Amino acid sequence: MVDKNDKEKTIKYWQKKSEEWLVGKKIVKCRYMSEKEMKETMWNDRPICLLLDDGTWIIPQRDDEGNDGGALYVVNTVKDECGNHTTLPVI
Repeated sequence: MVDKNDKEKTIKYWQKKSEEWLVGKKIVKCRYMSEKEMKETMWNDRPICLLLDDGTWIIPQRDDEGNDGGALYVVNTVKDECGNHTTLPVI
């Protein structure tokens, strides 16, 4: 069983890292992964890719092991015709 204190330390660590990597950055490019890139990563799906102003790429993947591209769930005021939040799908 995982100690609650260890779990909280892990959460705090990754929270701090994500803030360092993402807060204050600007998305400067948005595109779908190319067929070539998809084949190079041995994936079956092409996720949306986001380029930040510091050269960092954000590429959604299916899981922590990087088994395939993943969808990006966007929670904002834009909703579809059924009133659901938006999802940028893999293709």
